[in-house]
Amino acid sequence: MAQALTPELSPGAESRLARNYTQDTQAYVAYLKGRYYWNQRTDEDLQRSLGFYRDALNHDPTYALAYVGLAETYSLLVWYSGQPPSETFPQTRAAATQALQIDSTLAEAHATLALVAWQYDRNAPAAERHFQRALALKPRYASAHHGYGQFLAL
Repeated sequence: MAQALTPELSPGAESRLARNYTQDTQAYVAYLKGRYYWNQRTDEDLQRSLGFYRDALNHDPTYALAYVGLAETYSLLVWYSGQPPSETFPQTRAAATQALQIDSTLAEAHATLALVAWQYDRNAPAAERHFQRALALKPRYASAHHGYGQFLAL
């Protein structure tokens, strides 16, 4: 009965599910706290989330998802805390680029770079390439669909 209910996964999906981004428990816990505060979407909570992502990277400097968290948080500071794009978007780009240097298959990093290309660089072709790459890597990634839809609409 259990075998009949076991889903069949493609080799790509199986490897994504089995991926472990860090072996450091403290880094993982700090990352999860960063995600929690990132989702609150207030200036104070975004600042907290940055601290937790930095803490995660202090524990594991190769933790690509923590770099993605930094990038996503920097990109929101423009909207939620009024920080100038000239300060936050270069930090967004640097963190997302670092994440991709560690793991080039992170859809979240590509989607964040798409936002930088679109909203800061005003480079529509680069933005579209990054959005499309993000969606190719993770077809059900809602944030990439949302960003890409706004990009296409505008």
